Amino acid sequence: MKLRSDYVSNSSSSSFIIIAKEGMDMTETISAEFSSYSEDWTCYYAPCKNGKHEFGWEWEDTCSFEGKLNFVAIQLLYLFLEKIENRDREYKREFTGKDFDRLYDMLKKVCKERFHFNFKLNEDAIKTHIWHDDEKGYYGYSLLNDDYYIDHQSASSEGECMEMFESEDALYDFLRFETSYVRGGNDNG
Repeated sequence: MKLRSDYVSNSSSSSFIIIAKEGMDMTETISAEFSSYSEDWTCYYAPCKNGKHEFGWEWEDTCSFEGKLNFVAIQLLYLFLEKIENRDREYKREFTGKDFDRLYDMLKKVCKERFHFNFKLNEDAIKTHIWHDDEKGYYGYSLLNDDYYIDHQSASSEGECMEMFESEDALYDFLRFETSYVRGGNDNG
């Protein structure tokens, strides 16, 4: 959890994740629910509007599988944007855009081997803007669609809330236990 003891002039959201080591194991339920995505030609795409998909200032716990999967997918998409734009931050973080491939493969593997369904990131969640400047010519940048959001102080781009990627088991525990969750909120008292 974040603790601030001095003046700050930026956003004051404060999300964090809890990864349970025990609790009600939802693996069988999730596998049954997503069984229509188990064939090689089918995939479940996230983030999507099934489950929570905006993680900002709200005081809310997200413990549903779909909501947590959306959170994980959005974190990965932030890393993907760093990777394609080659824009690693100056400060040290455990995970950067350079880790995207490995972490995306980890998520796909956990979905396939533990929950028995195929997963892909929803490419439609990324939008690109093309701008024109008389001096620079055309240039562009990419960002996430407004429907999918993690407040910047809780996003992978800031090095936050990425503990589920410490191992395949941590990711599996985060997704399968109802007692694992994303806690959203703010520090405005």
